[in-house]
Amino acid sequence: MSHAVHGGRIEAAAQEFGRTDFLDFSANVNPFWRPADATEWSNWLDGISRYPEPDASLIRERLGTIYGVGPGRLLPTAGAIEGLYLVARLFTDRRVGIVEPAFADYARAFEAAGCEPSRVLLSPERWETPIPAWGKMLEPYEVIVLGRPNNPTGTLQGRDALVRAAGAPWAQAKTWIIDEAFIEFVPDHERESLLPLLERFPSVIAVRSLTKSWAIPGLRLGFVATANGGWLARLEKMQPPWSINAVAQAWARHQLTPAGWREMLESLRPLPVLRAELAAELGRLPGLRVHPGTANFLLVDVARTRRHASEIYRALGREGLLVRTGEGFYGLNADRYIRVAVRRPEENRRLVRALVTVLEDAPAGGGPALTATPAAAPASVRPVGPRRAKEMKALGVLGTSSNSGKSWVATALCAWLWRHGVKVAPFKAQNMSNNSYVTLDGGEIGRAQAAQAEACRLLPSVRMNPILLKPSGQLGSQLVVLGRARGHVKAGDYYAITDQLWTIVSDALEHWRRTCDVLVLEGAGSPVELNLATRDIVNLRPIRHLDGRWLLVSDIERGGVFAQIVGSWKLLSPADRAGALGVIVNKFRGDLSLFADAGKYLAPHIEAPYLGVLPYRADLQPESEDSLCGAAEEHGTGETIAWVRFPHSSNSQDCNAWSLDQGVRIRWVTKPDELAQAAAIVLPGSKNTIADLRWLRENGLAEAVTAAARRGVPVAGICGGYQMLGRQLADPEGAAGDAGDAPGLGLLPVQTRFCPEKEVRQVEAVWKDFSWAAYEIHMGRTDVPAGTEALLRVRNGAGWREEGIRCENVWGTYLHGVFESPVVRREFAALAGITNHRAAEMPWRTHLLRIYDGMADLLEEHLNLEGIRRYVEA
Repeated sequence: MSHAVHGGRIEAAAQEFGRTDFLDFSANVNPFWRPADATEWSNWLDGISRYPEPDASLIRERLGTIYGVGPGRLLPTAGAIEGLYLVARLFTDRRVGIVEPAFADYARAFEAAGCEPSRVLLSPERWETPIPAWGKMLEPYEVIVLGRPNNPTGTLQGRDALVRAAGAPWAQAKTWIIDEAFIEFVPDHERESLLPLLERFPSVIAVRSLTKSWAIPGLRLGFVATANGGWLARLEKMQPPWSINAVAQAWARHQLTPAGWREMLESLRPLPVLRAELAAELGRLPGLRVHPGTANFLLVDVARTRRHASEIYRALGREGLLVRTGEGFYGLNADRYIRVAVRRPEENRRLVRALVTVLEDAPAGGGPALTATPAAAPASVRPVGPRRAKEMKALGVLGTSSNSGKSWVATALCAWLWRHGVKVAPFKAQNMSNNSYVTLDGGEIGRAQAAQAEACRLLPSVRMNPILLKPSGQLGSQLVVLGRARGHVKAGDYYAITDQLWTIVSDALEHWRRTCDVLVLEGAGSPVELNLATRDIVNLRPIRHLDGRWLLVSDIERGGVFAQIVGSWKLLSPADRAGALGVIVNKFRGDLSLFADAGKYLAPHIEAPYLGVLPYRADLQPESEDSLCGAAEEHGTGETIAWVRFPHSSNSQDCNAWSLDQGVRIRWVTKPDELAQAAAIVLPGSKNTIADLRWLRENGLAEAVTAAARRGVPVAGICGGYQMLGRQLADPEGAAGDAGDAPGLGLLPVQTRFCPEKEVRQVEAVWKDFSWAAYEIHMGRTDVPAGTEALLRVRNGAGWREEGIRCENVWGTYLHGVFESPVVRREFAALAGITNHRAAEMPWRTHLLRIYDGMADLLEEHLNLEGIRRYVEA
């Protein structure tokens, strides 16, 4: 009986769960490759009535051609597993060390050969450490077994580091057995593979698998490669004849060609981005810690969910989703980890949704304590301690003015609390911003709360920002309640309904009281606007409702910081002052020592602790969303892509992903002459499309944009900008701002009619087989003539549809986040003739997660957080 524990055990799962329709995340197979069609398979099945070639000579020749290894240097095997068991028999009398965590069959292969291997167990903080730093642990062993990338962690020991280690004194005369079963899933895999170095290192045996990348696990096909002819001859003698079956040989004859190999590699291109996106989505879920890897799977630590991995496995299995636990991997706690494959985007989202439900059903109880963390320990291994169940704590972040940095500090606190294992969520009762985010259920919230949710590793929810106001000019603001638009309201009318809105806010607060350990509540403006105090539902009232505590954030960039702090303090009631946890001076530029005595100057005037001063860090700014503050005028160096700044611009963050790239400069423009040197032009979203189109004409920008387009300069319109590029816009009811009709710029053959029903949805966008997450927020319906070229395709659960339009050098789309795809940025830059453009492969969301971690580091470095720590743990 086989002792193998592996993924993809569909029949066993069918018996366990009483169903056969599984989405299999337990087996790491290329989800984008279809090995052959049914007709081809039926032809190849004729081969089962004949013997296959005994030595699979054709396959050996094809493998040598494709992978650049001489036929005399490799042996085809029935999957990598046969190769491992054969190789183990070469070294039964040697001291063998297996680097773990690792696939259990490494050890089983040697045990089956009569050898008792030693296990070199790496602690989690060393999983990503290059081998030269810890390789001396391997000195006692003559044979080293190493997976690269490692299974189950996904960590890759880089080829250069491995070569350095092999040349170290401790590594002399050692044999290296390197399992590269997942190497083709690694970005830049051809440079990382050891196959080109075999002649240089005859002490290396590489074991490769075709079953994963070529998606043929049922055929069992792999190979062993080495420049040591003696070893290869012994392996050939040990391998039984007809090891590769006839169907596998027939498949190889037709599919295993250089052209087929290139097509297969092309199919792998979306996976690194999908892996990063799935890691980010899983990392938002409460209690999950995702270990970053380089293969087509993710290792997830579930210890903080209060559920065993086996429980999560069974709960998902009942829903038709299969994952792997830590069983079958030596050196890994079986009930602490699950491993999930990276699949197609819609399948990954199904897994995330299922995990949301599973984790919400977890037994009640407190999260881990906010214990101090050694600086050297990465977040994935920070110490965890039990904490008793208790009342939720509310931590307010108030400001001395608008744009003092409340959103930034609240986001950083969310990241810091999450880092220490606290089940934390963000909240802002009422937000005013035209930069909104679309939740999974199609609701709108402020982007700041979406960013804070990401810092907490949570999925954004409308309960995080129950009231959203989107300024629309003279009409006042569009009122969005629990994610849904409720028409427009002017300031006076809004304040007349705040009592009704407070009922909605308090219901959302009660939801979070039942759901999390700490709620970080962001305020708005100042908490002591005396003319608004009785109608203020966003600052002190939520804190009082939850009997919470608060911080006061001041803005030294504007000057007068002592007056800001002391004036705000003096205007607070004694009861509200009692809730103060501290005062923060924010956005300091320059020598911090000049402000070292700030606490001494404040002490005579306020009774709140002074926590410290935060330096301004331009590299740690996720997004700006305040309606009174625009995006940076420009960033980057190189040729210019001009973004038009409308008076009612919205979702200006659509330009952010360009900041990751080299060779381009993003510049926000408001005058016609600023377009003269632009290599490309973008018209972004607008909260009042017709009014902004009128402004475009009045200041001459409309003529400048159309003239540039006629010269061949690429022009892209997003949402409102897309509508402006058309021939006609009609808004008879003023649904999207000022009522009326207006001719468009005429650069696209489309017409838009506005209506009161708002289109709000998340979608999966696809551009030339590259997919990513984007979203739509618009009130217009744009008619695109038949026969025109769509810009891309999207899907949101109701099937695929074409989206946008492309007419030579003019693009139009409703998708916010369209430029988050590096493929789209590359195409647009190429259209503009920007030859020096280099698009970053890192997904924008991965970049944001790094920013959040840096923000938490900044808090720990510059603020005294002990008072907050004590309050949270009390």
